[in-house]
Amino acid sequence: LSLERFRSALWLWLFLLAAASMQAEPVLLSHFKMDGNGRDALGNSPNMELFGTSFANKQLNLPCNPEPGFYTALARIDGFSYESFTVAWEFRANQFGYPYTTLLSGGPGYRWIEFGSTADGHLLLRLNNGQWLISFTNALRANQWHSIACAVDVAARSIVTFLDGQRLRDVDLGSFQFNVVGTPSEESDKAFS
Repeated sequence: LSLERFRSALWLWLFLLAAASMQAEPVLLSHFKMDGNGRDALGNSPNMELFGTSFANKQLNLPCNPEPGFYTALARIDGFSYESFTVAWEFRANQFGYPYTTLLSGGPGYRWIEFGSTADGHLLLRLNNGQWLISFTNALRANQWHSIACAVDVAARSIVTFLDGQRLRDVDLGSFQFNVVGTPSEESDKAFS
């Protein structure tokens, strides 16, 4: 849940589904309901780490005018696989565009996957800290609830993304690999902010 760039409150429900590419059935690893706390409803992953933000009225709220520094909520996912995973969440933001472009980011260090928006509210998908940029024509609207679901399968070389229930164009990964794999940060970057 990359929340550090939104000036005002963003209410977010995060659901993470991940599966190793050799498993026949996906395994639900974590479900962060965001309904008043940062706990994984399944009890599989640690509580979210909150920095400069908090829950109020059963919602994750961000400061309108944050103190110097950053604010974020970090969800570490035990058992996560970079090879095959699906992440889905619902959110409402007061505005889109620079500097409030990040919606959800995978990896506090490498930013191996990041969902964001353009100034005119179009959905962006960035991979490997922006080395790959996939732009979609579908628009996000301020002060409206949106849902995004994205399935990544590196072995099958594909990314399938849905915005508000509508399937967006598929992404062919070719010989793509996440840069974080094989680095000292591989385990600690198995998190979303």
